[in-house]
Parts: sequence; C-alpha cells; structure tokens
Amino acid sequence: MADTDVPASLDGLRIRVDKTGSAVHAALDADQRAVFEAEFRAALAHVDDQFGLDAVQDVVERWWPAAVLCANPEIRQRAAPGIRQEIDIDNHH
Repeated sequence: MADTDVPASLDGLRIRVDKTGSAVHAALDADQRAVFEAEFRAALAHVDDQFGLDAVQDVVERWWPAAVLCANPEIRQRAAPGIRQEIDIDNHH
C-alpha cells in the first residue's frame, strides 16, 4: 500500500491514520517502513510464542505518531522542536 492510500479525514484538514498495522505501515516513509516491518515481525514472533497480541499492539502504538507525521508533514513543521524530537521515529532506532 502506498503512502497515498492513507485515507483523508472528512474535514480535509489533515490525513487520518488509523491505529492499525496496515494503516501505520502505509503512512510511513520507506526508511521508517523498513524498521517498522522488522519490529512488527519480531512482535509477531512473540505472539507465536506467547499467544498474546500485546507486543503487536505496542509496536503499532509506538509507531503511530511517526505515521501521522509522515502523512501530515505540516503538523511536524508546526510542532515545537522538543515535541518533534519526542515524536520523531529516529528515537526508535
């Protein structure tokens, strides 16, 4: 799914990103998507061992802010530097 497949919100002011693995995956840029995929797959392996979905949901929750910023670069530009650093996916590396 391409970045352009992320659905726009009804108000048209920003692109909404659902808190699902597929929506987060679609919204991330290519570099971030590769890291997300690795973390998501590691969480899936944990699910296979533990039979609990918490690890997968944690990955989606952790990456969702970065996905929103990728889908809505104007939000990132308006955010204060400290907030950008806190939300920036570079903190996940």
